[in-house]
Amino acid sequence: MVAESASRQRRHTGRGLFFVNSSHPDDVKKKGIQRSIRSHSIRNAALRSRPTRKERPQAITYALKEVYITADTGIFQDRILCERCPIPKSLGLWPFPCELQPRAQELIYFMNAESDYVFRPFRTVWFSMALTDATAFQLCMANAAMFMAQRKQPDTFEYDTVGSATHDIYPQFPEYMWDLSPPFPHRRTPLLEQIIFRLGESDCVAMEFIIDALDGIRYIAETVNTSQKEPEFWRREDDLSPLHMIGPITHTLLSVPRVNPKDNVSVMGLVCEIARLAILILLAALKRMYSFFLNEIELTTLTAKFSSVLLKYRQTLSLGQREDHSNHLQLWAMLTVAALQPFTDRTLYVTEIRKCMKYLDIKSATNAFQLSHDIAWIDVVGGTDSENESLVKEIDNATPTP
Repeated sequence: MVAESASRQRRHTGRGLFFVNSSHPDDVKKKGIQRSIRSHSIRNAALRSRPTRKERPQAITYALKEVYITADTGIFQDRILCERCPIPKSLGLWPFPCELQPRAQELIYFMNAESDYVFRPFRTVWFSMALTDATAFQLCMANAAMFMAQRKQPDTFEYDTVGSATHDIYPQFPEYMWDLSPPFPHRRTPLLEQIIFRLGESDCVAMEFIIDALDGIRYIAETVNTSQKEPEFWRREDDLSPLHMIGPITHTLLSVPRVNPKDNVSVMGLVCEIARLAILILLAALKRMYSFFLNEIELTTLTAKFSSVLLKYRQTLSLGQREDHSNHLQLWAMLTVAALQPFTDRTLYVTEIRKCMKYLDIKSATNAFQLSHDIAWIDVVGGTDSENESLVKEIDNATPTP
């Protein structure tokens, strides 16, 4: 279509289109065209300024009803599994990993206050946001509880070294990267090799867990004893190696079938429980050295259980034949727990240690401590020979049992 010149078009009344030929550009200045442009602009401006008719708002009525949130335990259909894997109840309605305590709140405050002069984005931003409102921390815990509830399946291997270790219950979460993490390297001494070989011949169900834990605690002991004098060993920022060491072995020990001292338990079952509790007590003391949050309930619970099992063991014909390698394990466990409790009554421990030394034909407490060093001993936790001098005297001065 070829546009005609405006001079050749009919006179319009302001509607329709006007074509201006490029050879006559001045036609756009003609009155008729200018009038049409102005009227079109004014008409559009009037339409835009005219108020539009709004839709009448609709009223919506919501019915309120009470909603009760309870811990989801319905997925545990097996009664035995329910007894083995109890869900800790805390903060009212949801199962949380650990109880909220004033000390934990103080630690969070200190971490937040440190960011005032040492800038760390995580602490500066996240903690400031979380602590702005008193409910923010509760909301964060509720979010974690939701994931925990989703993960709770009867056929999953569970892992939790926070609340589970504190109360010595079965773990709640699967072990972190269990199928990808390498096992602890075997650094067994000849004595430990003999003990593990003899223990492997036992038909006790829990013995396999104890053997794995012994390899793990031996590796941890060598690592800590080698590096404990380094200035930054205990205070390295963003160092996850302690978790990688302590986490798997704690998971293993918390997964061991429990022993009830009130039941009729086999001798080897009691030996496994003694070793399991001793290693957990040793790890609890090690976590304190790493400045981990440690609830005093953990040590109290573990030591009380250890004493209860030891009393049950004392009432049985426990220490059988001479040179039984389970006696070496018992002696190591009792020396470990006794060395970690310098301010308590250690009469029960000293008596059983003397009895065990008699069956192993060990003449002095110094030799007994040397045997414990050959199995696994963390100097900074269990103490050196000079630091355990009072315990050595107690053992040597104790009257041997008949």
